Amino acid sequence: MSTRKKVMLTFVLFLINALALTFFGSTLEQFSKTAKLDYQIKGYDLLFVKHLFTEYGNLGRAKYQFLTLLDVPFPFFLLAFGRNYFGYTWKKWNYSFIWKCLFIACICFSVFDCIENFCVLQMLHTFPDLNASEIKISSVATQIKLISLIVIYIFLPITACIQLLKWCKLKITRPHTKAS
Repeated sequence: MSTRKKVMLTFVLFLINALALTFFGSTLEQFSKTAKLDYQIKGYDLLFVKHLFTEYGNLGRAKYQFLTLLDVPFPFFLLAFGRNYFGYTWKKWNYSFIWKCLFIACICFSVFDCIENFCVLQMLHTFPDLNASEIKISSVATQIKLISLIVIYIFLPITACIQLLKWCKLKITRPHTKAS
């Protein structure tokens, strides 16, 4: 069962990792204005990856490798937070179908982000001898991961707003009792 304490703990871990990725991710912009592979919702191919990795140069590829390693715990933090937060809200509100869909989105994100991370690390390791099949797998993983993440990120504020409205309604309708 999800508790408020579990939600807060997993949120803090998720937030710290997300902030670190955002902070360190911006350092790649000095090597290329093209977004990393992780953000290519339309996917990518062999030529795109070769061009991007060439633009990065040795130092940029080393930074990308560091960022990808920093990204390794992110899918697990998001999965734990999503399970706890959406379980604490939607499941508690007896909307188990919505909770299951959101939990499946969290699982999809986590699985496909792990696949993507593994493939990106492998591509960085083998560059310039890239494997087109590996790039295709990574590209599909990126697209599925991003679609799942969009669903999750859409439902985070929706869930928070509903939770706030329920809390306000409870405060308004709950009779105030005076201490004896």
